[in-house]
Amino acid sequence: MIGGNRLNPSSASAEAVALPGVGMPHNALGIAAGTPIHLRLQQTIDSGHTKNGDTVHGVLTEALGRLPSGAPVTLTVVAAAPAGDVGSSGVLSLQVVSINGEQVLSEVITAEGKQGQTLLPDAAPARGTEAVFAPETIITVPAA
Repeated sequence: MIGGNRLNPSSASAEAVALPGVGMPHNALGIAAGTPIHLRLQQTIDSGHTKNGDTVHGVLTEALGRLPSGAPVTLTVVAAAPAGDVGSSGVLSLQVVSINGEQVLSEVITAEGKQGQTLLPDAAPARGTEAVFAPETIITVPAA
């Protein structure tokens, strides 16, 4: 647990299959699949204010191959679900799409808020909390 959020890189990996006429995503920097990418976001984002497809910016916190610490990282929001009114927590998933302007894909990493608590046995649970990624947290996600 980091700041109340579970950071879970996707563990399910499907074998890549090329479809006719469809290009396979490539890693322009030659970063091997599974290589950890350590980054920090430049702003706080949460599941209550972020939408699927939003672009998020960060920086590398450690050198990665020929890329220095501080190189710009672009991520996309692949899933954002706000916390519900009755108990459910927010969920927010991100994926690296480029580093230093070059296409690099990562696995998806997900943060989940906390479920709402039930204060009385016959009462509905309180609203859950939003999922949050904050700049003070270093995020580690494997390259795809």
